[in-house]
Formats: sequence, C-alpha cells, structure tokens
Amino acid sequence: MIALLVLLAAVALAGGVAYLLLGREEGPAARDALDAFAASWTRGDDRGAAADTTQPAVAAKALVANRKGLDRAKVRATVTSVTKAGDDAARGALRLAWQVPEFGRFAYTTRVTLHRD
Repeated sequence: MIALLVLLAAVALAGGVAYLLLGREEGPAARDALDAFAASWTRGDDRGAAADTTQPAVAAKALVANRKGLDRAKVRATVTSVTKAGDDAARGALRLAWQVPEFGRFAYTTRVTLHRD
C-alpha cells in the first residue's frame, strides 16, 4: 500500500513538474526544447532537465525527490507531440516509462506547456 501511494505521488509530481517546462516557440524549436528536457531526464540528469524549466530550483527539488522516492528508478521520457498554442506558447505530451526497483514498470502520458523565452 505504501509503495502504491509513493507511486501515485510520483505520478502527480511528474505532471506538476512537466507543467513548468520552458520552451522556445512552436515548431522545431519547441520540439527541440522538449526533446532536450526529455533526454536529460532519461539520462538521470534531473538537475539538467530542471535547468530547462521556468523555475529550475523548484523543478530540481521536485525531480530529485521524485526519483529518490521511487528508489532511484530509471525513467524513459519520450516526446509524443508538440503543437502551437498561441503566439508565445506550445503544448506537448511526454510518454514516461519508469522502471522502479522491486515494483516493476509503469508508464503514462503527461501534458506539458511550453512558453517562449
């Protein structure tokens, strides 16, 4: 039961952190920004991924706590879409697949918002 609660908390936390994601604009630049975030997070570079957000310090704390709370789980973050959402924003989706020690694999899709910097 505790593992499930930790797992559910991690899912909610990941969605909240993804909302902070900072992009450049729609199209290839926004896709590149989201790809860079996903690549850093997949490599286990939580602080590097956090640097690509609007609030790096907040995001770093959340991403590090998220992974630590999942017993240093590995995540594979894959960008599944990026679409324009106004002049200075885009929306995207990430497919997150976690491999959690002694629990196994779980995956879900989360939405992200990107803003031109």
